[in-house]
Amino acid sequence: MDSTKSLFRLTTASLFLASTALLVILAATAATTAAEAASRPQDVAIDTGQRIFSTGHSFHFGFAPVLDAMAKAAGFRDSAIVGVSSIGGSKVAQHVGGKEVTAALTAGNVDVLMTTPIYLPDPGIEQLARLGLAHHPRFRLTMMEFWLPFDNYEPRNYTNGPQGSPTEHVNPPRVDHNAATADGLRNIHKRYFDEMDAHVIAVNKNLGRQVVLVVPVGQAVIALREKIIAGQAPGLNNQWELFTDELGHPKPALSVLMGYCHYAVIYRKSPVGLPVPPQLGAGPQAESLNRLLQGLAWDAVAHHPLSGVTGGARAVAAAGQGGPKPPQGTIKTFTFSQSRVFPGTRRSGAVFIPAQYDAAKPACVYVRQDGYAQEGQMLVATRFGIQICADDGPTQVILPMPDRSRVLGVCLGGADRNTLLAFCGNRVWKRTVKIHAVGAFSPRIAVHGTPL
Repeated sequence: MDSTKSLFRLTTASLFLASTALLVILAATAATTAAEAASRPQDVAIDTGQRIFSTGHSFHFGFAPVLDAMAKAAGFRDSAIVGVSSIGGSKVAQHVGGKEVTAALTAGNVDVLMTTPIYLPDPGIEQLARLGLAHHPRFRLTMMEFWLPFDNYEPRNYTNGPQGSPTEHVNPPRVDHNAATADGLRNIHKRYFDEMDAHVIAVNKNLGRQVVLVVPVGQAVIALREKIIAGQAPGLNNQWELFTDELGHPKPALSVLMGYCHYAVIYRKSPVGLPVPPQLGAGPQAESLNRLLQGLAWDAVAHHPLSGVTGGARAVAAAGQGGPKPPQGTIKTFTFSQSRVFPGTRRSGAVFIPAQYDAAKPACVYVRQDGYAQEGQMLVATRFGIQICADDGPTQVILPMPDRSRVLGVCLGGADRNTLLAFCGNRVWKRTVKIHAVGAFSPRIAVHGTPL
């Protein structure tokens, strides 16, 4: 978009949309204040490398370089690990006051602080979030939801209270990771997952916006172990191949899965398609395992309500095993040539029918109107911006919005029908382009490749 911008209030936009048959796009969109908008997670991908500080216990050791390599492989050459604070068996509170952490946060040099608590509550999470937010308005803190040590929920493994007290130390039993079942793991982890979600919700409420994000590694690990049990994880023959010991310290495949989960949360992008990291080795089996780990990570992140990945990002289908699958169904095409209002005209159309559609039951119908140009291009509203396509489908270019907001509707208008308008909730962006709007009953035209 160029500097010719126009910010409309919702009422103005609605009146305009009514005249262009696009009222439906914004009819259900409420006007929001700037404060309300700031309090919501941004439904846009991060397009610049992030400055990341890593804190955590031994499950987190050596993990930061894996994530940094993934970010650089994805094209974020300016990504950087600006610091690491590692304390075995630590709560987040034990990293509060650390000289490196404090200096980096107070200097505003940290975009994302990675943390992973042992058990909750943990006051250090809110303390570090407040410190980071005070010096960086778009600061984020990630909390890694890990897999339970010893395959068991027992906070007293990490306490030192006297015998008979609620904090009495309990030594863990012997563990055989191969004995675990997927259902059993989900049942054991449920309390921990629920406690983490409740803690994050409470902290964000205290902060007045979503600053703390959950990285659902634990759920991705359970999904991977389920694949291993079913014999569907290339190169992983049993669950012990994920861990170095009974406690559950990660082997390379698990570290890679951690990396993909963090990448998805931090950059709000699917990791599917990134190259095989060196931790997995080389060859067809490594490539297959890599695709599986990417799909499992994206599936866990995209479906977690506290990951910060919302709305449109969840609808981006990740190719490969374990990822969200594209819609299944058929497309029926038709031609309408019997108009009584405009006799002699001929129109083509298409309807997508989902595979689960049952003609015996009522079903919703979604009708969407995007823009078409006399020169042949089709304009489509997407979460990434305005997608310019040839009329036979291929994308020619994507125009992001100046504020990276999601486009809900797009059309060409204006006196000369060459003003491109993008409707983004309670605002409208516009610019003059070199293509022109097609009338409702203009003759069918082919692509001529006219540039914007």
